[in-house]
Amino acid sequence: MGKAESFYPKICRAAALPLLRVMSGFQDRFRIEKAKLRLSAKDIARQVGVCQQTVYDWLAARQHPRMHHLSSLAALLNVSADYLLYGTHDSQRQQLLQDLSATLPQLSTYQITILLHAALEFRRRERQNP
Repeated sequence: MGKAESFYPKICRAAALPLLRVMSGFQDRFRIEKAKLRLSAKDIARQVGVCQQTVYDWLAARQHPRMHHLSSLAALLNVSADYLLYGTHDSQRQQLLQDLSATLPQLSTYQITILLHAALEFRRRERQNP
């Protein structure tokens, strides 16, 4: 085998490594977060808006969620899309979630209802405009 022939397979393998890391990393993080919340594939499928087989495909790393499904999945699992894909945490998002958790007990039922309706409306619009 000449120099050129031995060089190209290394380039091809190196180019595929980041994608493989994302694929296996996503699968592992998805499984961990799913287990933490004790969600079934059926629960996830219903709440994210996909069929149950699609969730199984995500778990088996046969496919990745599309962006609009990824954001819904991340919201359901209470993590960021970046964390699911790359394992990175968004510290600003984490701080906002902590602040929200600390503030919720101080709100009235009416205020919590308004906040919940606003959040659900954001998710509904996101699904309509992927």
